[in-house]
Amino acid sequence: MANIYLLRHEKVLGPPALYGHSDVDVATELQTKLADKINQSLRFQHVITSPLKRCNELCKVLTRQDANLTYEVTPHLQEMNFGDIDGVPFSQLPEYESQLDEFSRNPATTPLPNAESLSEFHVRVAEKWWDLCKTVKQDTLIVTHGGVIRMILSEVLKLDWKQAELYNKLQIRNATVTHLELFPEHGYWVSVKSIGAPLTDCVS
Repeated sequence: MANIYLLRHEKVLGPPALYGHSDVDVATELQTKLADKINQSLRFQHVITSPLKRCNELCKVLTRQDANLTYEVTPHLQEMNFGDIDGVPFSQLPEYESQLDEFSRNPATTPLPNAESLSEFHVRVAEKWWDLCKTVKQDTLIVTHGGVIRMILSEVLKLDWKQAELYNKLQIRNATVTHLELFPEHGYWVSVKSIGAPLTDCVS
């Protein structure tokens, strides 16, 4: 059995926007505090991260603190690419208001301009997730994004990834942990221990 901890990155610097592939920072102080909380709450030997700075910079802090951690960066666990409006503050997008509203209600059938489709996002994340299930041998921290965590949960719980409710109603706050137990010896059975829990509730 291996513990898998899916950690959503800390709150980014910047006004409200859809931050997908946009490489925005998290304040250094927040990254350091989050690393300290992780070290107090979780035990793991391997770290996997999205290459985006809001995730990867945290992992750099963790590996500086513990030289024994093995460390892997994978682009497959980046957030969804929101195309032309990725990273643009909502206050600057009045002409996209109706399109954003439709996307929030029907994300699978209403792609944003020049964006990754929800189907493409699903395939990218799902393929990487099942690949990880076959290769993970140690307790592992995965530092990633809210959309990626929801997509992994849709695979584990056999939820319909096309439904807007998965993204609109399932709350996964910044700096929270979704804890999974993986049992490779039982056909990669996965038990969900917690979803979007504060680190203080996830002592291992």
